[in-house]
Amino acid sequence: LFSKSVADGILYYRQQKSNFHGSEQIENFTRCINDVFDALNARKPVEGLQKGTNQYKILVQFFEEICIPNCNFASKTTSEALKITIKSTLDLLDYFTSSVGFKYLLTAKLNQDYLEKFFGLIRSCGGDSDSPTATSFLQIYRLLSVHIPISKGLHGNSRQPEEHHHTLVSIENLLNDAKTKIQKANANRKTYVEEKILEKITCEEQDPSKVVNSSAELLEHAVSKKFKSSETSPIVFHLCGYLAHKAKAFTKCMACLNSLVDCDTENIPQAILTKAKSIGYLKYPSMQLYDIINNHVDPFVEKKLQEGEFIGDFIESLVISLNSFNAGSFGCSESGHGPKLLVRIIIFYISIRMHFFVRIFNKEQRNSSKEQKKFRKLSKLVTPKCK
Repeated sequence: LFSKSVADGILYYRQQKSNFHGSEQIENFTRCINDVFDALNARKPVEGLQKGTNQYKILVQFFEEICIPNCNFASKTTSEALKITIKSTLDLLDYFTSSVGFKYLLTAKLNQDYLEKFFGLIRSCGGDSDSPTATSFLQIYRLLSVHIPISKGLHGNSRQPEEHHHTLVSIENLLNDAKTKIQKANANRKTYVEEKILEKITCEEQDPSKVVNSSAELLEHAVSKKFKSSETSPIVFHLCGYLAHKAKAFTKCMACLNSLVDCDTENIPQAILTKAKSIGYLKYPSMQLYDIINNHVDPFVEKKLQEGEFIGDFIESLVISLNSFNAGSFGCSESGHGPKLLVRIIIFYISIRMHFFVRIFNKEQRNSSKEQKKFRKLSKLVTPKCK
């Protein structure tokens, strides 16, 4: 709930919707809590807590603010727990750096996540009694201490040196044969999809509507028409920036990579979401890349996903449904670089859209299953009417 994504969402919707006016304090509070939690959850040396760093200043400032009298942003118990946690963390950092000689403190090691996992394991082994007493807790702990090493010794893949077994067919060989067949079939499907997309983007028609212009012409057209982005345009623009970032895995040509990004974003209305989420490292795609994805790829992907016909050759049918267009001068001037790079980018974009669609679909299915279970429980409480 208190995360940077939620704060960015509040900022984005405040700029787009009138109902979010006056939500600046909620956004600032969400960012503050997120920064405090990040400082208290450092797991890597590069994220370690050190004196003088931004994380250290955040903890000190937050501790001073919650110590102000009548600062009632939370319950008394929660406030006292936060004070104890932050104060003990700062004191431990001071002790380890001054007395022990540590350079940093991994604050995640101080959390009680490991204790919660252990107690969860104890409760799960208690059967019907998920609240063990002190006596049953010690019994379960001793049983687990003996059960785990013994079970590994009994059921592990071990035998005596003098034992010799000759097998005619091993599971490993069967799996390797199946793996080879699947890899070959996947390679053939990948080649087929790449060839189909290459045919679509190298259309020879001279229809101006099917020729993708350069980034400068597209930007000039968008500004001259006072283009007003829709609700999905900033999202597609943000995804195109991620495509420009991942393109380094598809090609080593620096000219092609540089043609995918655009540094002049002042007059681009679609960049509002990327600007809200960026802390200085997000890439802004070129208008040429955005136009190809937004106008020639995304509408057909969205239509195909909404149809809901998830068959075995879903990707192939999606590629066939794409309209043909001429990619124009995409990429660098060297022959062959641009079309091949664009094919890889389109395939990667389709996989991203399918990934998020499947996540949402699975979440809805889980929620539906929970509702059905709840109704089944309620139906058992209803007494049937006697005739």
